[in-house]
Amino acid sequence: MEPDVPHGEISIAASTSIFISALSLTIIPSCCLSPIHWYAALLDGEVVIDLNENYPKQTFRNRFEIIGVNGRQVLTIPVEGQKGMKIPVKEIKIAEGTWRKTYLHAIRSAYGRSAFFEYYIDVITQIFCGSQQYLHTFNAEILEWSLAAMKIAPTSFNPRFNTDLVFPFEKIQSGEQRDLRLDFEPSAIWPPLPPYPQVFGDRHGFQGNLSILDLLMNKGPGAVDYLLLIKNGGHSL
Repeated sequence: MEPDVPHGEISIAASTSIFISALSLTIIPSCCLSPIHWYAALLDGEVVIDLNENYPKQTFRNRFEIIGVNGRQVLTIPVEGQKGMKIPVKEIKIAEGTWRKTYLHAIRSAYGRSAFFEYYIDVITQIFCGSQQYLHTFNAEILEWSLAAMKIAPTSFNPRFNTDLVFPFEKIQSGEQRDLRLDFEPSAIWPPLPPYPQVFGDRHGFQGNLSILDLLMNKGPGAVDYLLLIKNGGHSL
C-alpha cells in the first residue's frame, strides 16, 4: 500500500545510510499536536520520525492534551480498527465522524482568550477541516504549521520521515543514538517544565507538557526559545 506521504518543506527518507551513520540519531514517533517534550527532542540532532513502526494504541500518536476551563482535556483522533493486526503507522487511516468540528470547538473554548489565538486559529481550522485520509498526514501538516509558527527555517532544521526501514528497539539504545518511540504515551513521566503563562493558570495552576498548541497559543514565536531551554536542560525562564 502506498500511503499519502506529505510533500512540502519536510523531507521524506528514501535511504538508510543517512540514518545509520548519524551519531546523534534520535528516533521519535509521529504524534498529533505533540507534547512539548516531543518538540524538544525534535530539535536534538539528526531526527527520524518513524512511520514504519507498528501502530500502538492509546498513545500520543493520535491524541493530544489541552487545558480548558475545567482542566486538562484529552482529545483523541479516531482511527479505523486494526482488527487485531499489526499495521504500520503509515497505513493507519482516520475514521469518519464529527471529531473535527468538536475538537475545533474545544480549541476555541480553551484558547479564545490566549495571546496568539487570532494569529493561529485560521490555519488550525484549515488543517482540521482538511480531507486527510491518513493519520500521519494530519500529524505532518500540524508539524509543518508549528515549525513555521515558531519561525524555524526548513533550511536549518529538517526532520525526516522513515517510511520503509525497521529500527529494532534493542539495537538503537547505544552511544548517542536514542529511541524515544516508547516514551510518548500518557503514562510516561517526564521532567517538570518551567512555567509559562496559561489562559486558565489562575484556576488550575501551571499544567506542564501539554500539546505544542498550548505553548504556541500562549507564547507565539517565542515558543522556540522555550523549547531550546528545555533541550539544553534549563529549568527556569
